[in-house]
Amino acid sequence: MELFFHNCLCQGTVSHEDSSFDDHAEVVKKLEIIREGCSALKEVLIPNIVWGDICTGILNADDNVMNHIVFRMYQQGTLSRITNPIHRYLIDFDRTRARLNKNHLKAFKESWGCNELPQTERQRICSFWRRFSELHVAEWIEAMGWTISHLEMWGARLDIECTSPANIECVIEVKSIVAEDLEYVMALGGDMASSVSIQNSPYYPSNLVLSRSLEAADKVRDCEKVRIACLVLSEDIWSRFEPVLRESWNLWNAPRFLELSPKLQSAIQRDNQVNPEDQEELKATLHCLNALWVLKRSPSFELSSYATVPFNTPSPAPQ
Repeated sequence: MELFFHNCLCQGTVSHEDSSFDDHAEVVKKLEIIREGCSALKEVLIPNIVWGDICTGILNADDNVMNHIVFRMYQQGTLSRITNPIHRYLIDFDRTRARLNKNHLKAFKESWGCNELPQTERQRICSFWRRFSELHVAEWIEAMGWTISHLEMWGARLDIECTSPANIECVIEVKSIVAEDLEYVMALGGDMASSVSIQNSPYYPSNLVLSRSLEAADKVRDCEKVRIACLVLSEDIWSRFEPVLRESWNLWNAPRFLELSPKLQSAIQRDNQVNPEDQEELKATLHCLNALWVLKRSPSFELSSYATVPFNTPSPAPQ
């Protein structure tokens, strides 16, 4: 794919980690210059409709500048890692593609800024990461020699339609897992505020990983191409999930949910269209996949492969 954005202002940013970042007016001014020349920022990530509110909150000290992904990446000197997938798959000659799913596009607007978020804002954050992860994974595998033929953002039914370097036609359903997802599952399991045992329970990460894997498997089960589910976990919650993924026999070979509250059981049945207590049904759904990938996303937006779980042949790995 020819890259039309290699001269964009977002490509030339350098790290500002040595600065205090206390001069908010100067930070806003510098990023505004980049934003004016970068269609990924101005048209998708921080368009005019949200840019003014973000700047007002930061300049009035009502908002921590580092709570915003774009500002944080700018400080690290890695702004292009969030703008490049937007440029590559959503922008064409500084104009948003006419065929883009407009509802999906709305999810990319970064308009949150505080740590204590109401449920609607948590949902928006999860939606952002879900849509961004689809493009991030597409960019990641394309760099390894895979060929992208269609994306859900372009109107496809599934997240990514692609061909592997071994010329195997595949579909990849991407599921992002961030801190807000875990908080939601924990909230359905009990009163977080009054129970330390709930917060430290190993079962909530396990239930969330299994639930997201089932969602992906159900979405691709009728596809005739090789079917891959891809879980993208952020590094800030990795320590909660790594033990679960390391001892994952009960997730893939004998899948089961643990310590289900009625609310959580109802949510799983609604979201996954399966009986969460029927282990045979859970296993049959998972095993319609050819493979499941587990990826880790670093704070600087680098993806790395943690594990590939094969279910059926062929079971392509990302590398």
